[in-house]
Amino acid sequence: MMIVFVILIYFNGLLVSSEGNYLPFLHPTNYSVLDDILDYAVNVSLPSPLRFGSSCHTEAWISTHGLISLGTSFIAYIPNSFPISTPVIAAFWDDNDLTGRGEARYAIITPTTNLSLCNQVNDYLSTSTGSSVSVEWILWAYWYDLCPTGNNMF
Repeated sequence: MMIVFVILIYFNGLLVSSEGNYLPFLHPTNYSVLDDILDYAVNVSLPSPLRFGSSCHTEAWISTHGLISLGTSFIAYIPNSFPISTPVIAAFWDDNDLTGRGEARYAIITPTTNLSLCNQVNDYLSTSTGSSVSVEWILWAYWYDLCPTGNNMF
């Protein structure tokens, strides 16, 4: 069973990835699910523009293939497509097949939708960074119980 989390936290105009911080309490109960689908990405509107590289983005695409792309859908299933012009966060980029098992779970969390969770993140990041943190929004993506198809030859 493969479990992969990607958490993007946007605060004070800055983007923080969860890779350097373990946030065990960040497990929302209200989320959307992609399942029983192949080669697909769902559009998620971001609550405010996200600067990534030299561009600002107002939408993200959560892919069944373990990617988050910004600005436009990107569903390539083989991680040898570089260079690419679409900005992507490749959390678990592989030829994942969600037909029959596995899920891609995702949510946008804001202080309006889940103040308690945002306050926990604020407290944790303020303590770990030594700076005052006030979360604007969190993009939470969780690829659960995935198995790559195994039919690819790289």
